[in-house]
Amino acid sequence: MAALATIVINDGKATPVAHSLNPISSDGHLYQFRENLSSLPIIGQVVAELRLIRGKGPTPLDKVRAKVYVPCLETITGNNSQGYTASAKVAYSLQSMHEFFLPQRATSDQAKDVLAYSKNLLSNQILIDMIVDRIEPY
Repeated sequence: MAALATIVINDGKATPVAHSLNPISSDGHLYQFRENLSSLPIIGQVVAELRLIRGKGPTPLDKVRAKVYVPCLETITGNNSQGYTASAKVAYSLQSMHEFFLPQRATSDQAKDVLAYSKNLLSNQILIDMIVDRIEPY
């Protein structure tokens, strides 16, 4: 079992930059992480959430959800004639959510396989083109 700790993930720049997402809350099932850059207000920080939902009933199905939230702030162009500068505001956000449905009867090897398939799908050029350039395959 991994200890609750900072998650380091790279961005998609030509020269990737590592982003450290620090644990900010945990209720035993939902774990939230946020970047902590002093140059950005909190509302402009990258956030990740991880959740484990234990299944119950005759055919229990565990669920693992992973979300990434990337807010983009409005550009502040300076202050007005009275010296007032507007507060930072989110203009839009990009989000990604991945959900795994894991029957409790499944083996660890089967769970490793579905994770590997998912990671490989996310790195497939067809999906990359659809996400980055909004281009469908022909």
